[in-house]
Amino acid sequence: MYRNGDWYDVFDFSYDMSVPNVAHLEPLRGGCCTVMPYFIGTILELPLTATQDYSLFHILNDYTLDLGRNNWL
Repeated sequence: MYRNGDWYDVFDFSYDMSVPNVAHLEPLRGGCCTVMPYFIGTILELPLTATQDYSLFHILNDYTLDLGRNNWL
């Protein structure tokens, strides 16, 4: 997930889901370290808590749905 917190004040929406709670394997490192919603200015940030596609496909080389199925059941 690519994001820039400095741009949030120019957006015209009330919530966003572009910041993962952890991002040690993502192209842009640095998550918010929480699963609870929080505000960035006037925008409500809803942290992403699911494993991202980049990690699954490019680092773990896993193209199956097995990881998601195991977490959802």
